[in-house]
Amino acid sequence: MSNLKRKPPRRGTYTLTIYVPEERTIKIGGLGVRKFKAGYYLYTGSAMGCGSTSLDGRISRHLRKEKSLRWHIDYLLAERDIIIKSIVMIESEKRLECKVNSMLRNELDAEIIPKFGSSDCKGRCGSHLIYAGKSDPTNKVGRVYGKIDGSKPIILKVKESMKLFV
Repeated sequence: MSNLKRKPPRRGTYTLTIYVPEERTIKIGGLGVRKFKAGYYLYTGSAMGCGSTSLDGRISRHLRKEKSLRWHIDYLLAERDIIIKSIVMIESEKRLECKVNSMLRNELDAEIIPKFGSSDCKGRCGSHLIYAGKSDPTNKVGRVYGKIDGSKPIILKVKESMKLFV
């Protein structure tokens, strides 16, 4: 469970730190079969709506293993032992996922996973999933978020069966 002392932001940008324990090949919907190295991946998105498209709704969906597989990220997160280790987010009324994604790629010298989660991308990112290596990048992600308009990011370490906001 989350220990947030304040009301969660309704809209904003988020980055999931995803851990893949061992190399594997996964069919990712229309993208086809992709190979994933063992290590940490960062998936960045925005949630600008209400209800299921709010920040709470979007992240709660990512945390559930049981769901219909619709988005690229759903296929990756549906794997039993692939887990979300942390979530970094900021409140914002504008879409910042491309800016954050670019900053993370540069700061971490990360490798993009081509065309993953970026079919509606306006920033020509090439991907919204990046491979960050073998070490947990959560603290670095938090620092990158802190550089965006002086924002104070929310950083959540995910525990098994966690509900985002209670």
